[in-house]
Amino acid sequence: MRMRPHIKHSHTRVVLHVGSHICVSLLCLGKVVGVRKKTGLLFAWMILGVLLVGSLPVDALQLAKVEAEQATVGTWGAVVNDTTASGGKALRWNKPGTTGTLDFTISEPADSVTVYIKAGSSTSRVCVRPTVDNTALGTQPMCVARTQRTYVGRTFAANFAAGSSHTLALAGSEITGTDRLFADYASFDTSGINLPPPPPSDDPYANPTSTSQTFTEGWTPAASSVHLNPRITCSADPTPPNVASAERGVNVVNQNVVLINPQIKGCSVGILVRAGGFKLLADKSKIGYASADSPALLSNYKGVVFDQGAFGYEVKGLNGGELFMRNNYIPVNLQAGYDCLIADTDIDHPKPLDWDPTGRLSGIRRAKVGIKARADYTLLPASDRSFHDCTIRSNNVAGFEEEGISLDANGGGSDAVTLVQGSPRPSQRWTQRRTP
Repeated sequence: MRMRPHIKHSHTRVVLHVGSHICVSLLCLGKVVGVRKKTGLLFAWMILGVLLVGSLPVDALQLAKVEAEQATVGTWGAVVNDTTASGGKALRWNKPGTTGTLDFTISEPADSVTVYIKAGSSTSRVCVRPTVDNTALGTQPMCVARTQRTYVGRTFAANFAAGSSHTLALAGSEITGTDRLFADYASFDTSGINLPPPPPSDDPYANPTSTSQTFTEGWTPAASSVHLNPRITCSADPTPPNVASAERGVNVVNQNVVLINPQIKGCSVGILVRAGGFKLLADKSKIGYASADSPALLSNYKGVVFDQGAFGYEVKGLNGGELFMRNNYIPVNLQAGYDCLIADTDIDHPKPLDWDPTGRLSGIRRAKVGIKARADYTLLPASDRSFHDCTIRSNNVAGFEEEGISLDANGGGSDAVTLVQGSPRPSQRWTQRRTP
């Protein structure tokens, strides 16, 4: 099978409005822009960038300092004396392991966590990854070379609210044989630059029903409930299957449910919507706001599915926010609905993964599509078999095998069926560019 290139769609106010009476397919205008070769000057800047990775910015403000040796240690390690460490002690790993949790609070919102580590008696690199509030930061551990004998910082992007109680755990990895990993402390910091805007004074979601709560698979939120930073992990499988008895993260069967800054991963279906008024929001001013390294929806076969009974739903950002979705095979799937909005998403499937085979695709591959409007006449209720008045705009989509954003209606085999109604607005722009 021939793999298709990794193409990124950069949408500057891309608008697809389904709302009149004539659209049967998504019309796209594409312009492919090649990647220019880097110059020597750029290469020099790249070297400088590598040297700076993991370093704390000079204008950073340290909000909290958590000593690693205060954590509970398993049989994998020990607390040791170290005159070069802060406080004269450090935490040593003899083999891979994860510490117990430490509690801490911060006075201002933190946008990074830096863990200070070094190697000792190592034959290879050693690595660390922090977990804050039961969520692992970054997409993978950060490491130091076996020759690193002094403490250096490794920085992970974060977004933590001020005045809240948080927990920290440290996981050491790639430690074998005589390898040793030492951790001095973790620093929670803010650069003071580009901080999230404060919530508006008339915030309609100022008093959520729950905040940073972990729910079990198949959670069903109550009608008119608002949940800030809800968390669900169906499995650790990076490529969960698409099966009839699907692992569902959230079942939305009640009206007017609002999810803000969720973290949902490892599900066959991350969010299944079968009710009206649902809102999936990415609010940059609130706790749990996601990023490319710590996305809202991660490693689900289907990210969010709008099925029979769904209408008046919205996916959008607030206060400059974007909804980050990574490594979902079908991130957004619209099978039914009207009066809906899909906006402000950042969707990518950076590397091919071994997803289960489908009717046409198999083997290691990227996402099938980014945003798929796939209304099916035969599955919709006889009382209303239309899909209309939906807007899809301002979405960045990359890493797909077939289409970035597509409309693929199924009329049940009858040419007489007018299932999807509407047309693209004249202002639509669609630009493609290849990315390495």
